[in-house]
Amino acid sequence: THTHAHTTNQASRFGRSWNFVFMPPSTLGVGQGGNVYLFTFIVTLSYFFTALYSFFATKFLGAQTLLIAALVLCGISVFGLFAVSSTAATTALSCLFTALGSGAWTSLAAVAAGPIPTANRGFAFGLLTGAGRVGSILSNVVFGALASTSPALPLLFVASFLILAAGAAAFVPRNRATYDLM
Repeated sequence: THTHAHTTNQASRFGRSWNFVFMPPSTLGVGQGGNVYLFTFIVTLSYFFTALYSFFATKFLGAQTLLIAALVLCGISVFGLFAVSSTAATTALSCLFTALGSGAWTSLAAVAAGPIPTANRGFAFGLLTGAGRVGSILSNVVFGALASTSPALPLLFVASFLILAAGAAAFVPRNRATYDLM
């Protein structure tokens, strides 16, 4: 009971109780017998479609175009979380974010290989992976700190950085011979 009182006190700072993915509990059905596990399972299923659309989109659009489109649409799906209030819409936007985000990572590997000489590619991918892991650790700390300030602030940063990254990806030099694998 002490933990529940502390949680209620923390949540009251924001004016209402916020939960999973910073959506109101009524949106997810939490507290009304809703199932967060089902929500997570449905979102995880969206990874299956990532492989299919990544393959075909890379073949027809190219890896760089797929990367830019996926990042922009990911950002829009995060901004969309502020506009929806139903469980179905939240689940759909979360699935869209998961599938497009995974597709963006898939195409990033192909795009990042283009401007790097073959002899240095292994070192560059190792450096990219290490930077990604450090960024992942730091993002958890920063996300938590921002969430304690305002529940919406981390989502606004994520959406903004996704769209900013799409703009930066447009300036990566194209090397069709390297990442046009199909």
